[in-house]
Amino acid sequence: MHESDQPDMFGYTPSQSEMFETPAVVGRPIHSEKYGIIEPPPPGGHTPETIRAKMLKLIAEAKGSNVLPWPLRQTRSHMVMFPYMAEWLTAEEGEQLLLEFMHEMERLGHKEPPPLAA
Repeated sequence: MHESDQPDMFGYTPSQSEMFETPAVVGRPIHSEKYGIIEPPPPGGHTPETIRAKMLKLIAEAKGSNVLPWPLRQTRSHMVMFPYMAEWLTAEEGEQLLLEFMHEMERLGHKEPPPLAA
């Protein structure tokens, strides 16, 4: 038996990143015809600061447009995920950003997330 194949008697389990020889490519958006642009999480995962930045970016994109700035599936995703993103912030700040975003979505004609089968 190879030494690396033998289980660690102290219960050590390597992290997922240690299991692969080459690191995963992080940070490049994926362009999908079906879903639009999919942005991976930042290196090291999300923090309240990265969530706040994402929320402010989405609000700015919506405010700067007279029509939906994203494909319907991406709009649905943003509308469904925004309340969860707001939970990363203080209650007051999260609620305020959520209200701003929902106001912009309503202005753009989407009070509710668009259906998937559109």
